[in-house]
Amino acid sequence: MKTRWKMMGCFFFAMAFFPASLLAQTIDGTVTDGGGNPVVGANVVLIIPGPGGAQRVDSAITDAQGQYAFNNVTVGFWQLEISMAGYITTNGFVNITGQDATVDVTLTPTGGGGSTGTITGEVTDAGGVPVANATLILTNAGGGFAPVTTTTDVQGQYTFDTIPVANGYVVSVSATGYQNVVSPNIDIAAGQIVTLNFTLTLMPGTVSGTVSSSVNQAPIANAWVMISGGGGAFLDSALTDSLGQYRFNNVPNGANYRITVTAAGFQTAVNNTVTITDALRSGIADFSLVPINGVANTGSISGLIASLNSGIPISGAQVILSRGGFVPKTTTTNAQGQYLFDSIPAQNGYTVTVNAATYNSLVRNNVGVISGQTTVVDLNPISTSAVRPARGVSRAGSPHWVNGRLTLELGLSTRSRMVEVYGLSGALWHRILVAGGVASVVLPADVTPSAKILLRVRSSL
Repeated sequence: MKTRWKMMGCFFFAMAFFPASLLAQTIDGTVTDGGGNPVVGANVVLIIPGPGGAQRVDSAITDAQGQYAFNNVTVGFWQLEISMAGYITTNGFVNITGQDATVDVTLTPTGGGGSTGTITGEVTDAGGVPVANATLILTNAGGGFAPVTTTTDVQGQYTFDTIPVANGYVVSVSATGYQNVVSPNIDIAAGQIVTLNFTLTLMPGTVSGTVSSSVNQAPIANAWVMISGGGGAFLDSALTDSLGQYRFNNVPNGANYRITVTAAGFQTAVNNTVTITDALRSGIADFSLVPINGVANTGSISGLIASLNSGIPISGAQVILSRGGFVPKTTTTNAQGQYLFDSIPAQNGYTVTVNAATYNSLVRNNVGVISGQTTVVDLNPISTSAVRPARGVSRAGSPHWVNGRLTLELGLSTRSRMVEVYGLSGALWHRILVAGGVASVVLPADVTPSAKILLRVRSSL
């Protein structure tokens, strides 16, 4: 079977290479003038192009019918140079991929084309089907030429006409669902018609999806996902990310791909209906995993939110549960300051955050959940309002600095007292016992004028 192309002026054709071990092929064709008459005696040279310079391999002279032929041509890119007195020399490129190629050439007479030329051709897919609405952009590497854009018609054909005579033109092609293609440099001579055809390659196929729990739809991170071909041959594997997502790229066309998912604590799941075709480049396979033995691999987190200052429960406080790869949950405390998060996946690394009006925000990190159990997390925010004197304390004066140290005037009391220093995050900095009959206390040196602290004074019973 032969592949046949029509070339007017200059021809470029791009496809993927086949192994060089394929049998040698034939390149033949007919050289005609603009009126369709055979050009007898035209010199056709077969060249191996390359960055290090072209290598002339063979040549032929067109016969009385304007025909030429080269036999025993191996797989790869080949250049044809066609010259004839009175005509513009034409250069073209053809790719041999395992089939004979027929390249017909139409020569343009010299001096008859004014100061412009034309680039025309067609865009097809690997099966030879025209690609309509492909976008082509003509530029010039040397500059001084405003880019020109056109699109292919329903037959996949396009034309750039009245192109100024110059060297270094480039045509780039893009189309939805296909990989972009850029032509080699094209030189335009006066009156020359360059035929530049493109064969587009489909974008690589992809298979992707999300793995979650059937109990609460929470994403499952680090689940192992394996893809196999329709015949069962292993292709690739991946781990889900923190959002439970996975993706396989460069999946070839095929039917009934088998996607297998395993995760600790869950039953293995399989989907064997994913198909990749020319028209359908992406397959989606989401999984909702069932816990082993039908028992939910979940637990709960509950606790009491109460003021550190007074111990009074805080109602209406906002409590947030978060973790990487876990959709945050939010609740509020009831009238007794209690909160509850249930059906939480049994994992470590949760964070509980409390926000309440007139209290500092408080965070507890590295909270773990055990399957079937409740983790208790009690939090005690500190009131940001003024601290009242402890019971039995007679306050005399206010805090003041002496030699760079903060001194608290507690007032006289027969009871011993405990002075507690907290950072705004709720972390305890210091706990200082003040004996009965002592009216003041000097705080440690790390309590500096720039430090932001909260103080609490407790009376002994």
